[in-house]
Amino acid sequence: MTDERIQELLALDPIEQMAKEYYERTGENMKRSTYVSLREKTWPEGNVGEALFDYDLGVRIYKIPRYVELPDREHDYVECVYVAEGTLEHRINEVWHTCERGSFCYIPLGAKHAVRLNEDSLCFVIDIVPEVFQRLHLPNDAIQLFPMLYPSEGDETVRELVLQMWEHQSRDHVLYAGVVYHLFFALAHYIVQKYRYEIRNLSYGVFSNPVSYELLHSITESYRTITLKQLAEEFHFSVPYLSSLIHKEFGMTFSALLRKYRLDKASEMLRETTKKVEDIGKAVGFGESAQFIRAFKREYQLTPTQYRNEMKKTGRFTS
Repeated sequence: MTDERIQELLALDPIEQMAKEYYERTGENMKRSTYVSLREKTWPEGNVGEALFDYDLGVRIYKIPRYVELPDREHDYVECVYVAEGTLEHRINEVWHTCERGSFCYIPLGAKHAVRLNEDSLCFVIDIVPEVFQRLHLPNDAIQLFPMLYPSEGDETVRELVLQMWEHQSRDHVLYAGVVYHLFFALAHYIVQKYRYEIRNLSYGVFSNPVSYELLHSITESYRTITLKQLAEEFHFSVPYLSSLIHKEFGMTFSALLRKYRLDKASEMLRETTKKVEDIGKAVGFGESAQFIRAFKREYQLTPTQYRNEMKKTGRFTS
């Protein structure tokens, strides 16, 4: 992608220009609903700008608009945010983080977050439905648990892959969705593999101990049966030391971390299989069905059966 194309993308598009004029008159950003309405009228196909999410396609990319209200949001898909130019202010769980040029963030489903940027910034959002994200089989599933930042500043491979995704979706060529999907597949694997030891947990800060990422890897690999004692033996730590380290690095106890991941895998099985609820509970490591149902409802505000029915209603049940 040429520097000239980058400059074109940095320039305000017609709707952003309208939003800027509104801001200069009122001191307020354009309402998001107004922006979306104007965007859909201007590009009815929905593939330029903020494309409507088609769950059959699985991946979409759009440029974050400037001078437009960007309120807090939670979503039922995975969101990745890439800062191509400038900086982006990102609020995760009530804490603001400054993401510099080259920053690449993974935001798991259900995380409450908001963004803000200035006119000199160029930032892209990539949305991925959970089913597609889980099929990527990344080297580590930890990014499904926490908002994570990878500091890929100066990495032209990341930059080019993101911009190529944007270009293919913008052109709306035949089979563009497949190209976008495979570009993201390559991008996700490249980032996680290359920057796995430079990861920053946006919920609780930078990992202070280099073994933390490997701890997550072991937990997610053996989540059905792993115990704190077994994990301590694997890493040659005492149980009290490991318990303290996990709480410090991840902001929760070992049991809470393990429960969170087990429930994530259970939600995947509820969407993608016809297995009975009690069998899913046992498969992810819960000893009793009642215990599984209580834990699931606390996490998702729905029982497992209600969750599966909701997935069927919204076309998200893929079995």
